[in-house]
Amino acid sequence: MGFRFIRLFSSGLSRLAIASGFSLGLALSALAAEAPTTQPALPSPKGAITVQKPSAEFSPHEVIRIQLDALQHNDDPTPDSGIAKVFEFASPGNRAQTGPLPKFTAMVKGPAYLPMLEHKSAVYGPLQSDDHNAQQLVKITASDGTEAIYLFILSKQTDGTYKDCWMTDGVVRVKPEDLLPAPPAVPGHNGDGKDQA
Repeated sequence: MGFRFIRLFSSGLSRLAIASGFSLGLALSALAAEAPTTQPALPSPKGAITVQKPSAEFSPHEVIRIQLDALQHNDDPTPDSGIAKVFEFASPGNRAQTGPLPKFTAMVKGPAYLPMLEHKSAVYGPLQSDDHNAQQLVKITASDGTEAIYLFILSKQTDGTYKDCWMTDGVVRVKPEDLLPAPPAVPGHNGDGKDQA
């Protein structure tokens, strides 16, 4: 089953929903409930260069983690090397829209994505994926202590140099008030289709 993004309009505000049985409201609830997936800032040894290029060996979650680790240590080993790493993992279609690298760098340093740079920690929501598409909500605690939520949207490339590699098609900053609420629980049921005892 593929993922389709539907834009709902209410009072002039754009709200995101995903038509695949996945609710952003549920995912946000899972973010709060899944503290073990919190990833604090990892020390990066000075001068240590981790060479990670897009590879079919990386899962969608690993691709997201590589990018966020790079942004967490953006200026190590050189200024904006983290942003350059993120650009390497952008899908060809994403690069065509957001590149070249200087344009991409300016975008990442803009207000929507700035909390990712040198962030303190990330809490990963559940990964939703099929054979070709994946998405994951991530709550970032910025270096100043503020929080921001992002939806990472990835696809598995089908041809060319990056065939079978998971790459990022987009990252959308999501305001908590733009998340659709989780559907209400059905009274008398515990969610598994059986009556509560």
